[in-house]
Amino acid sequence: MVLKENGIDYAIIGRGVQYALSVSVSENLHPLQVFYIKNMKASMNPSELYTRKALEPGGVFSIEKNYDENFIFVPLQFAEDLLNYGNKRTSLEIQTTPDADLKAVQKNIALAVGDNFIVLTNEEQHQDLYRLLKIEKLFTFVALTLLILVASINIFFSLMMLALDKKKDISILFAMGGHTNLIRNIFLSEGTLIAFVGATAGLVLGGGICWLQDTFGLVGMGMENAIVSSYPVKMKMADFLLTSLVIVGITILVSFYPARLAARSYSIQSL
Repeated sequence: MVLKENGIDYAIIGRGVQYALSVSVSENLHPLQVFYIKNMKASMNPSELYTRKALEPGGVFSIEKNYDENFIFVPLQFAEDLLNYGNKRTSLEIQTTPDADLKAVQKNIALAVGDNFIVLTNEEQHQDLYRLLKIEKLFTFVALTLLILVASINIFFSLMMLALDKKKDISILFAMGGHTNLIRNIFLSEGTLIAFVGATAGLVLGGGICWLQDTFGLVGMGMENAIVSSYPVKMKMADFLLTSLVIVGITILVSFYPARLAARSYSIQSL
């Protein structure tokens, strides 16, 4: 698809616009008429209120519903003549390298262009979308925490059963001079070991799945004409650390009561 060829201007039309206007790309008997209101003052001649230019439909794009139903792409010179903007622009997009510091680039551009221009990053231009993604991430984290709390009940009862099963062994430790802190630390160490093993295994497995998704695209977007074919993922070390802290913290908390109860009960029994 081209925007200009052999002196003829072409438009790349969103699929939604094509459906709404019943535009046919295969035949050029009816060019696409584009109007722009240039003068809101009353006039006896309606043609003075707007400018009109025609161009041929050259192709159709389909990206996302909001874009498909609201946008068409036209040659730059065609837009300049229609809008009579000259060298003026409503906005300018700058693409940075992947390793660029966006905040530093934004600050340098703002200093260069002055206070008459607004410099926004991609995230700042789509605040609603990124806010929605952050809320979704928060609810996912809350759901994960609740699942960990439910799973920690199993650890709690396992440690309680372990205390009953090792009753004679703990009595021997007391007889050999062991104290309550030793018994409590043994149970806490058991809970901590379970937490670290579970957290490590889960995070390694989760990171492996994310890597496979990012590399091979295991889960698709479910849209034929999506910008990316597979569901995008991005691994952040902060997320791994926060998840680890939650898993370890909850597991140690549920291990504290069985450890304290076992140490106290056996100290009373020894007396």
